[in-house]
Amino acid sequence: MTENLIKEKTEYFKVEYSQTLPMIRGDKQKLEQVMINLIQNACQALPDKKKGIFISSFLIAWSLSALLLINVTETKAATISNPKINFNFFILVRIK
Repeated sequence: MTENLIKEKTEYFKVEYSQTLPMIRGDKQKLEQVMINLIQNACQALPDKKKGIFISSFLIAWSLSALLLINVTETKAATISNPKINFNFFILVRIK
């Protein structure tokens, strides 16, 4: 659904999912729509195609939550360890 928009807006798009995330209960269609909206917002925040989008997920064990973080990066070389982030979009989902 977002593939064409991503290709139009950026040359750099990367996704890294945590291997430790448990199953999340909820309406699959609603969660999918929230993710689509966040990706669309990130694409709209890009000033040019040289900027990138980096999506990652994390388990926050102490809060029983999963976090999906979408970073709009300043350069395509930016990563979690070298963020240079312009904008963050995120969703926090309770596991239990």
